[in-house]
Amino acid sequence: MPMFLSDSMLRYGLRVALTPWLVFVLGLGIGWKLSFVGAVLTSLFILSPKQVPAQYAIKLIIVAYVYMIGAWYLSAATRFYPGATLMLVFVGVLLSYKLLVVKKDILTVVMALLGALLIPLQMKSNPTIAWDLAIWLPHNLLIAWLASSLAFYLLPADDSVNSPQKSDENYCENRRWLRLSIAFLPFVAFSFITSSVSAFTLTYLAVQVTQFAATSNNFDMIKGAMIGNIAGGLMAVFAYEVIVIAPFLPLLALVLLLGYALLAQQLLKGNVLAPTAMTAFTVVCGVSLGPIMDDAEGKIFVRLTQIAFAMAYIFAAMLIINKMLPDKKPQPQSE
Repeated sequence: MPMFLSDSMLRYGLRVALTPWLVFVLGLGIGWKLSFVGAVLTSLFILSPKQVPAQYAIKLIIVAYVYMIGAWYLSAATRFYPGATLMLVFVGVLLSYKLLVVKKDILTVVMALLGALLIPLQMKSNPTIAWDLAIWLPHNLLIAWLASSLAFYLLPADDSVNSPQKSDENYCENRRWLRLSIAFLPFVAFSFITSSVSAFTLTYLAVQVTQFAATSNNFDMIKGAMIGNIAGGLMAVFAYEVIVIAPFLPLLALVLLLGYALLAQQLLKGNVLAPTAMTAFTVVCGVSLGPIMDDAEGKIFVRLTQIAFAMAYIFAAMLIINKMLPDKKPQPQSE
């Protein structure tokens, strides 16, 4: 290994910056669909200090195909029955969050939420796009795992680093599941009935909820998530405005690389908002520049506004829920 790569933190920064960037840019260049989703999933794999075990990754990919294709057929069967579709969406979200509090497997829950929300909502407007999502989301998960595995091979992790395991036993699983459900299901109903929130925005929010609403210290985390999403979204707006001046692939690749490099630098400095900002940057750029999104002009501001509105809603909802239904188990009174 070259001497300048002997620093484990430098290798980590290079993995974080280059791997999702390569997946995103290669996807746009080759033309595979939803390459930005592959970049987001790659970030989830690559942000871990250790490589995801192959056995777990293969199981996750198989589960993703089952979830997505199953969700498509269920959504197709109930497409002309909005009430039944909404009930299926509710059940899917409830089961996903139950899986979160019981198994604590974030990646599996993300796949379950994508199947429960993204496929049915896209089915309402365009079954063809819904089918593309059902097939290409698992495809991109496979690509993300292969890309992250190659990155860990070329830029290996420090063997002395162990993934932190935080224990938080002083909570009730049913109470935490109920908090998640109360916080998010009203927004699902609003989005489904009014069609005023895009499926991508709703699903993005659902994934965000898995990260901060299921913890005891969610108030500070939600504030941090709001700031991180706004920062990443504004970076995406700036990148988009630069790219549209001269829309050709080398400039796009350079602008995205600078964005990922800046975010990776902030991550290495210990900025806790960097992972959220990186996800927001990728998603907002992706839904504006991705090949499946032909109506990019002007929509980047709509996406950013919807994400900000959704985060503000969750902030208010969790503020109320914290008062009415605390996450901690009731402490037994001493006699």
